[in-house]
Amino acid sequence: MSLIQESTRQNKPAKSMPYKKSYEITVLYFSTLKSEAGKASEVLHYLEFNDSPESPFTPAILFQQLRQKYGFSLSADEIQVAINDHFAHWQTPIQTNDTLAFLPPVSGG
Repeated sequence: MSLIQESTRQNKPAKSMPYKKSYEITVLYFSTLKSEAGKASEVLHYLEFNDSPESPFTPAILFQQLRQKYGFSLSADEIQVAINDHFAHWQTPIQTNDTLAFLPPVSGG
């Protein structure tokens, strides 16, 4: 799986690239993750290339790539993931047009 880049009209993946599946997903960040990413949300395009392993694209894979990109201080073990407004497991396959939310722990009183 390969992260292409944030979506804009100018940088959508080229149709001529050899890939078997493309994903457009919306990612929502909250609390610490929002501060570290410098944004509340973004739309990402991912391509699954023909030579990619057959394993599904999951929140675990996505978060690992985003953690490297933004230097998130929290690990996946410390946060919850939701897909389309429902809590999900880290190994749930992502579908195109899904909205993922990464939810760090909150404190308060």
